[in-house]
Amino acid sequence: MNILSLQESDSMAQEANLLCHSIESRQEELRKADFGRKISIDNAQFSVVQADRNIVYRITKDYRWYLKMPSGGGEDPILREIAGAQSITNSLAKEKGYHHPSVVRGSVDSSYVLYSEILGQQLNIAFYSHCFLPFLGRSKRLKIGFSNLGQALGRLHKKDVSPKDLVATRDLVGEVQGTLKGVNQSDLILDLIDSYLNGSNIKPAPSTSFIHGNLKMENIIFGSNKISFIDFENCGHGSPYEDLSWPASQMILTRSIFGFPWKPASQALSRFFESYKSTFDYEKELLLQYITLRISLYYIQILLGKFGRPTIAGLPIRISNLQKIISELISGNIQKALPGVTI
Repeated sequence: MNILSLQESDSMAQEANLLCHSIESRQEELRKADFGRKISIDNAQFSVVQADRNIVYRITKDYRWYLKMPSGGGEDPILREIAGAQSITNSLAKEKGYHHPSVVRGSVDSSYVLYSEILGQQLNIAFYSHCFLPFLGRSKRLKIGFSNLGQALGRLHKKDVSPKDLVATRDLVGEVQGTLKGVNQSDLILDLIDSYLNGSNIKPAPSTSFIHGNLKMENIIFGSNKISFIDFENCGHGSPYEDLSWPASQMILTRSIFGFPWKPASQALSRFFESYKSTFDYEKELLLQYITLRISLYYIQILLGKFGRPTIAGLPIRISNLQKIISELISGNIQKALPGVTI
């Protein structure tokens, strides 16, 4: 059993220990549950909120918890969750803008990780709502949130406390190349992406940091102006641009939505870059390369039908707008691609 908390109260620690005992005694049953199922174990209510490659439970007793178990068992996802929690405690323990769960428990032998609840909402939801409704101080909170995100992420990358033999599972360049091969159609933007990939534009990004590996805004919790990272199963040693480009690309993609309020989005994006750079410097060329590749990947996945009718924040995107963004990024017309953004 790994205890990965920063500071536990006695009552929370006691409840966590009792829950771990219950989980380990009923793990086979818990691992096979379907979405929506509710189970009562030792006066704790277990509710399945996700059931795919991972089973995720929301647990209610005196406190609220989340339990994550790979549905097929296996050590690697939990080893990475534990490595992620350890890296956070080692690098962000004193970061005022970061909130670590009060209690974290992880077991490789029983293949699960248990977190106390983090109050807040996913950053993508906060971002979209704050952009559309910037009054009542929301615009200011949005900028503070992305400033805290940049600083925490920069500190995480700078500290690099990960074991070097634990390599992050995702490689954006390889992912784009592999996905592009599956497309059986052709258009001008696909040809442009293919030329970009196979030309002299792509510069290797060194693996210098511990990275989250899947830092889309859905895996960032925002509450009380602080941020928290969740879901570390892709983490490891890798390129910081893998992480840095995720939330940046998601913000930029809102420009493909007709009428999306870009001004608060551009201000939040600028604050994110500024805060990160003040903590851990980056190469502008590499950052733009990874943003271009990530947005290009999204376009290719649309053509492959991965998203059905593609939407962002529930709003349909304009493919012509997305094509224009990609074309501007690849041609190096950054001011048009990212108006009002300071990189």
